[in-house]
Order: sequence, then structure tokens, then C-alpha cells
Amino acid sequence: KKPRILLMSGALEFQRSCTRLASFGTLVEQEQRHTQIMIEKIVSLRPDVLLVGQSVSRQAQEYLLQHQIVVIQNIKPTLLQRIARATQAAIMSSTDHVNNMGQIGCTSLGYCQRLQIISYLDPSSSQVNSGNLQIRRHGTNYVHLAGCPEALGCTLVLRGAKRPMLKVIKHIVRFGLYVAYHLRLETAYLLDCGSMLPAIKSEHSRIA
Repeated sequence: KKPRILLMSGALEFQRSCTRLASFGTLVEQEQRHTQIMIEKIVSLRPDVLLVGQSVSRQAQEYLLQHQIVVIQNIKPTLLQRIARATQAAIMSSTDHVNNMGQIGCTSLGYCQRLQIISYLDPSSSQVNSGNLQIRRHGTNYVHLAGCPEALGCTLVLRGAKRPMLKVIKHIVRFGLYVAYHLRLETAYLLDCGSMLPAIKSEHSRIA
């Protein structure tokens, strides 16, 4: 509950140089040392959850596990920006900026009331019998961030139908949200210009 969230757009892995010759043992030692430095910078901010836009090396995952930090990798840039807005966290491009962000304090981290992983089963999933084995196709796992300020955004979960139908519904819902948003802006603009909106009579007034 109430996890501290750190966002990073870059990858957590050792970048090998292809223009230099080095022994395998030297490369392994450099990778271990570089990974330790990166993780130490991250641990200095004391996050509970680390969301990374690119890949995270296996060694970095093991170091993060030792410090009990949950890591989620390969997050889309647009989704990372939405999470940053909802949790009020800053997005780091790499661990090189940790020292500067550490001077800022807790404003570099985001917060939410609760983080959980929810699995939604696909209605089209079925059991496939292969000899003595039964293989069941599962749905998709989603990371749910709950307890963020409602004014900063929300998430709509569409389920209950097959994936092609859900894509159509998603397109309709997105278009409806755009219409409602622009209608709100146009109404505010007309009110600022001194326009008077027409009164809408209710059904009770018509009956009376």
C-alpha cells in the first residue's frame, strides 16, 4: 500500500562498445560494476516500484530484487507519460540524472494508494487437450494504480466481449470523450464571452 513510484524512460543495462577489443572476463566485470552503480543510484531514492520504458538486464533485476524493489519494464512512452501525470512523478531518461533529482527530494517520485496486478480472462480462451495435458489460454495481466487524484486522469476497462468488438467499442468511447471535452471547452468559451445558455426544461416542468 502507498508505494513510492520511480519512472525511467531509458534502459537499465550495460552498453557494450563494439569498437574496442576486451576479454570476456573484463566485460563481465565492467557489466557488474556498471550495474551496481546504476542500482545504487536508484536505491538512494528509496522507491518501492520502478517502471522502465525499455528493457532491464537480468543482473539489474536480481539487484533490484535484493532491495525489494518491484520492476516493470517495456512500458510505452505514452503510457509512461500518463502514469507520470496521475502519480505526479518525474520521468528520468537515465540514472545519470539521479544525483540532480536527489537534491529535489520526494518530488522525483510518484505516489498512489495501492498497486496491484489484475488478470482479465479472454472470453475466447478455451481449453486445448493435448494428450494427457490440458492447456488453457489465459487473458492479459494489467497493473492497476489505485488512489491517484481523480482530476489527473482515470482508466476505463472494457471487457465482456471478444477482442475485435472491444476495439470497436474503444474507438467509439474515445470519440465520445473527445466530443464531451470539446463541448466543455466551447461552453466555457461562450460563458466567458457573455453568452447566455438556453434553459432546458425538465420532464417534471412539462407535466406540470
